[in-house]
Amino acid sequence: RFQQEPARRGTKALTQIGPYRVVEELGQGGAGDVYVAQRNGTGPMVALKVLRLPADEDDEARFEREANISGILDNPYTISLLDRGLSDNGMRYMALPLFTGETLKQVIASKPDAVRTFRYLEQLLLGVAAVHSANVVHRDLKPSNIIVQSGKDTIKIVDFGLARFIKANRSNKDEFRTMAGAISGSPAYVAPETICGDHGGAPTDVYSLGIVFFELLTGKRPLTAPTAYSYLKEHLIATPLCLRQAQPGLDWDTELERLIARMLAKHP
Repeated sequence: RFQQEPARRGTKALTQIGPYRVVEELGQGGAGDVYVAQRNGTGPMVALKVLRLPADEDDEARFEREANISGILDNPYTISLLDRGLSDNGMRYMALPLFTGETLKQVIASKPDAVRTFRYLEQLLLGVAAVHSANVVHRDLKPSNIIVQSGKDTIKIVDFGLARFIKANRSNKDEFRTMAGAISGSPAYVAPETICGDHGGAPTDVYSLGIVFFELLTGKRPLTAPTAYSYLKEHLIATPLCLRQAQPGLDWDTELERLIARMLAKHP
């Protein structure tokens, strides 16, 4: 389903979630919140992601699957799970590493040089390869879900809220069920097969990653549209720009052009 602006709430801020003392709120989403917290008020700071109460069955299943997936990821370029649990009042939470940095979207706007750009491309390939090796598809790869850590200049792929196991049994009750007709992902980055109702696999991430790569290399998207639903048509039938069209003043390598074109193919 497409991401929407989070609704602001007037409820009283939480101070304790399970063994974690809340320090401050980091952000709000449609179904949950993220806090800076400390275990028992003395441990290292973590990002504590919680599922807001009351939660419906689908959101609970999705939250549990995100925790399960984050728990098996062990790679320098992906987020990993530190802890998970249930508070006394039944609130689900997961603790994730807390780090500072910019989103890749912000970095792209600053026009990184070629050395940094290709370093990020390599790290993204290694991170996504590790996700796929764990039999997981992210399903929402985009620059705002990739963090460039301050001081290290390395990336972290985050937000596995839409991720799923590639070979998951679709009749299993643990499988997240979207609303009828809804599409999982973000309009500018969603793969054609997802629009057609296919649950997708590793190629679904490759398509989204191709758009991210194109943005990193040129500062532009290979396909543009005025609205979310216009993007769906573009992904299905429009011919994406090549690197040479996006930045005609540069001498683009033929193999790099061919790689991007393969990543952006309409058929998985």
